[in-house]
Amino acid sequence: HSESYSVTLRRLAMALVTVQLGQCGNQVGARFLDSLFKASREDGAARLFRAENEDAKVDEFGCETVARAVLVDMEPKVVQQTLAFTSDERDTCKDTDRKKKKKSKNKDKKGSLKSQSHSQKNESQLEWRYDDRNTFARQSGSANNWAYGYAIHGPASRDSIAELCRHEVERCDVFDGFLMIQSLAGGTGSGVGTFVAEMLRDEYPRASLLNKVVWPYRVGEVIVQNYNAMLTLSHLYEISDGIVVSQNDHVHQICQRLLGQKRPSFDDLNRVIGRDLAHLFAPSAASASASASKGRSWSPFRHGVPHMFAHPGYRLSTLRSVPQVPTRSKEFSSNSWTHLLKHLHQMTMVNGFMSEGLDWKTTIHDADQLTKSVASVLTLRGRDATDVHSQQLLYQHRPPSKLPRDAYSFAHPSLYAAWCADGSTSDRLAVCSSPTPFDEDDRSAALWSNSQACVGPLDRVLSKAHSMFANR
Repeated sequence: HSESYSVTLRRLAMALVTVQLGQCGNQVGARFLDSLFKASREDGAARLFRAENEDAKVDEFGCETVARAVLVDMEPKVVQQTLAFTSDERDTCKDTDRKKKKKSKNKDKKGSLKSQSHSQKNESQLEWRYDDRNTFARQSGSANNWAYGYAIHGPASRDSIAELCRHEVERCDVFDGFLMIQSLAGGTGSGVGTFVAEMLRDEYPRASLLNKVVWPYRVGEVIVQNYNAMLTLSHLYEISDGIVVSQNDHVHQICQRLLGQKRPSFDDLNRVIGRDLAHLFAPSAASASASASKGRSWSPFRHGVPHMFAHPGYRLSTLRSVPQVPTRSKEFSSNSWTHLLKHLHQMTMVNGFMSEGLDWKTTIHDADQLTKSVASVLTLRGRDATDVHSQQLLYQHRPPSKLPRDAYSFAHPSLYAAWCADGSTSDRLAVCSSPTPFDEDDRSAALWSNSQACVGPLDRVLSKAHSMFANR
């Protein structure tokens, strides 16, 4: 009983609500939740999911698993498409349940039939859906205009969106915070998203607020995208606890050069972005750090946010993950931890976003050329991940010169700003792991970094926005 009680407490401590805004936010959110559910349906599913029947247990969700999510857009089409994202699978799930109940009426069936029924029950547990009551849509869009979304649609929609969020928060036993998913380019994701973020900060001042934003392409999309991005970031920087950035240009190249997609669609990009975010949010155990005890369940909100964004002046962070291989090639691929961490470490040093085409001439001793960070979180998943994690803990208090390449090299002082390089290793780097493989990879790793990686794109956005304003 004590063990089940402790498991229940850990699950209760991970209740988060996702707020999806605009076309990009809703589509990325759907891919994120789908990846997360597949990775955590056996353990920790209550983080961002709940039972429609609130008396049901996590392992009895079946096809009644509901995402803790609020969907917002100023046009109904995208919201309807997002709601239909799992409708076909849910219908299949209901048909399976009907057949299972019909067969269970015959008590004289053989054991093989019972085994088949049990298998069908497991299949029904793979499905999830959105709560169609947690949606808000209007009949007119935001015209890709930040000011129109922020000053017109935002105030007009405030009470309705606040009520939807309140209802979902009240369904949480212990509420940790909001994960907002939005684009920086469009009018709804940027303008309405900014207004909703400010509203949530006012309504829930003690709750954590983490914003997942998608950076627009350098060229194209929206003529005023640089205005929208600049205005959104300037507001979020003041109210958000942390901002996680994905750049469309980088994800597009990953799809083309590493995943074999000659003409990546937006859904292809959304899959990659959602997968990386799910890698961070899937259940894992923590090492000893300033924000979590060794071996305890690790939460991106309760432990990650305080570690990553302790300094109020640094809010922009990025995610990198390895391996980056097509789905069709995963069953033929096998990567050692040394190989994966070596590539991820080099990506970190040279600010690379792909595991191929890296500058291998740059080493840890080229301190002036390295991308500096404030804090990082390394997540290991798959075969022997816990053993690698334990091995790394042995090096936690060793001098940087004696750290091996694939063990805590991510905590090397040369990778961090001078003012935080003198602290302990656990202040710079948190490590969490899970023996459960992620997304069909036998081994995978991801690094969440609060670093200089966004400085270049931010300078370009500011420069283009200023140039457009000066030439109007």
